[in-house]
Amino acid sequence: MVAKSQAQKDTSTATQPEVVEKKSGAGKKVLIVFAVILLATLPALGVYYWQSTQAKQQEQNLQKQVEELQKQKQDLQKQLKKAAAEQASVCPANLTPQQVSNVQASIESMNTAALEQLLADTVEVTFAASEKGGNVTKTQAIADLDYLQSATMPWNWSINQATLNAYKNGDYKVYLADDDIFGVAANKYFVSFRVDCGKIDQIFVAASTDLL
Repeated sequence: MVAKSQAQKDTSTATQPEVVEKKSGAGKKVLIVFAVILLATLPALGVYYWQSTQAKQQEQNLQKQVEELQKQKQDLQKQLKKAAAEQASVCPANLTPQQVSNVQASIESMNTAALEQLLADTVEVTFAASEKGGNVTKTQAIADLDYLQSATMPWNWSINQATLNAYKNGDYKVYLADDDIFGVAANKYFVSFRVDCGKIDQIFVAASTDLL
């Protein structure tokens, strides 16, 4: 009985290293599988990290570009504002109210020589229903205004907008579209002036508003 028990102990002791060896082999397999999985996912993780880094860099670059464009826009607006101010000081867009009154008074009194200082060096003068039309000197333009000697007082310099629009859309709209001063005499004589850079550079005359 003692011998049998001793044999069992010897058998039990002999088999224990085999169990440990099996457990050790299983652990190695797990480690190998984990290593394989890790090695397989590393490239994907690397790509993800690279893409994430690139996206962040692109976002930063885009933000810098937006900021730079905004700065350029602000600088351009400042330059345009400065240029407009300089242009306005050198080249007024229109005549002053007093100068407009002087133009009207010169026509009503036919003292057209008073217009000389308000005329551009070259003036386009056109007569409705006539072959008269083209660029002339300011001296000739003043002489051409003698045509209005037959106009009778009073002159109307505040033509209502509907009537003015009808004139501008009529047969001579190409001459009236950009004009600034309009006058109609009691007997329907018509005259208009275009102002550019503070000087009159176009004059249009008609013997009657019926022609317009």
